[in-house]
Amino acid sequence: MWLQFYRYLFYLGKIRTIQLEYTDAKESLLQVARKAPTTAHGFRIQCNKWVIIERLLLGWNRTRHCDFL
Repeated sequence: MWLQFYRYLFYLGKIRTIQLEYTDAKESLLQVARKAPTTAHGFRIQCNKWVIIERLLLGWNRTRHCDFL
C-alpha cells in the first residue's frame, strides 16, 4: 500500500514538472526520495534523478548550497 502511495507521489511530481510547477514537484519528489523503500533501488535512482532535474530547473547551485539530497 505504501509503495502505491510513493508511486503516486512520484508520478505527481513528474506531472507537476511538465506543468511547470517546479516547487510543488520538488516537494513531492523529495518526499518520495526520502521515504521510498531501500530495496527499490531502481525506483530510488529515478526519484533522485528527477529531484536533481528539479533543482537545476529552480536554479539550484551546488556552490551556494552544501546539502545534496
